[in-house]
Amino acid sequence: MTTGLDIRRRTPDDGPVAPDVATALPRPELAGHLGRLWGVRSIGAPEQHTEPCVPGTALILVLEHDWAIGTGPDAPLKRMGASFAGGISLTPAVSRHEGRVHVLQVDLTPLGTAAVLGVPGAALAGAVVGLGDLVGERDGALLVERLACATTWDARFALLQDWIGRRVRDAPVPRPDVAWAAARIDATGGQVPVERLQRELGCSRRHLSSRFREAVGVGPKAYARLVRFGRAKHLLQQSAMDLATVAASCGYSDQAHLTREVRALSGLTPAGMRADAPSTVTSVQDGGRDRP
Repeated sequence: MTTGLDIRRRTPDDGPVAPDVATALPRPELAGHLGRLWGVRSIGAPEQHTEPCVPGTALILVLEHDWAIGTGPDAPLKRMGASFAGGISLTPAVSRHEGRVHVLQVDLTPLGTAAVLGVPGAALAGAVVGLGDLVGERDGALLVERLACATTWDARFALLQDWIGRRVRDAPVPRPDVAWAAARIDATGGQVPVERLQRELGCSRRHLSSRFREAVGVGPKAYARLVRFGRAKHLLQQSAMDLATVAASCGYSDQAHLTREVRALSGLTPAGMRADAPSTVTSVQDGGRDRP
């Protein structure tokens, strides 16, 4: 089982506490709807971070305290006193907290965004929206209350995936063309050409782009860019590959191309992203495995 610091028993006068971080992979039946789950609890100094782009929606369950969020490096920070969702974007966001952190995060795929939050990706693109505004104040508050009362990360991960699973089962069937195209992009690490997708679907580029943007929030080419970046981020933080090898593995033309994309989508250099890799306590739900 995951073991962590009992930060709930501490007060600000006790001084800083190293972050208690845990992760879990999604259950197999939910793998097409969400990525890795993260949990963090810590006490320390106020911090401001640049948040890298993700190929979907970042769902943040705030169990204690509040956060300030900006939708871009130059955007004003908006105080979020409750849980929220950050929509797909090609610009890294900015977050700030006052030193006390207790959150769960899960990145929803485009399919997961529609199923779990009940709106297409286009409705959230580039925006930050309170969870209660998406799933209802009562349901959102009950979920957060149950997560906050759980005593281990594994219990919280299980509760969250139970909730996600129920919403997925009750969701309308997604458009098959967009779901198929997004799955193809994901499966190839963002390296399948859009022209091949439209040929395989038997539709025009305009038709594919319009349907995809409506459902996901960005076009298929931009989504593939985010998926490539996500794979590069994973390799930089979870492997010892040199930059040239990471660039080649992720479909970038060269190391300079990788560096430009990492800067544009995370605000960091590749070296900075590698240094920014979180130190985690791996949940028993992971089985010690990882995935790109």
